[in-house]
Amino acid sequence: MDGWRELIPEDLQGKYEFHNYNHAAEILTAAFPAHWDEIISALRGFVLTEDDIIAGGGSESAIPKKLSSFLRPAGWEEMRITGDLLVKLHRRRGAEPSERTIKNFIDSHNIDYVKGEVALDLEWNSKDQTFDRDLYASACFMNAA
Repeated sequence: MDGWRELIPEDLQGKYEFHNYNHAAEILTAAFPAHWDEIISALRGFVLTEDDIIAGGGSESAIPKKLSSFLRPAGWEEMRITGDLLVKLHRRRGAEPSERTIKNFIDSHNIDYVKGEVALDLEWNSKDQTFDRDLYASACFMNAA
């Protein structure tokens, strides 16, 4: 059941705490190996210092900026999730279905790093309710892609 842990390079296993949701590690390594390699490379290069933790950052501290220095040059972009909802009403007797579009039905947050069909969101100062919302929105985005 924990076979996915073998996918995590040994040198990173003691540096970070890894969790595997919905077989993300297996999917990334099998379907998106180049993306996985870029993430692993960024994690290897990233160094968290005590000063990073202590220093105030306003809206963004040095922590996400450091990770961005590895991922942005590799083509990982920040993106905002929005979406319209198309509602189709199918009447039971004879009439053609009618449609209604609800604009901006989903208007979520920015995903920190998106490349192709892979999204990576950095939670560096998150509250429980926003973490859950962001994780759900990212999963919805990836399922729609």
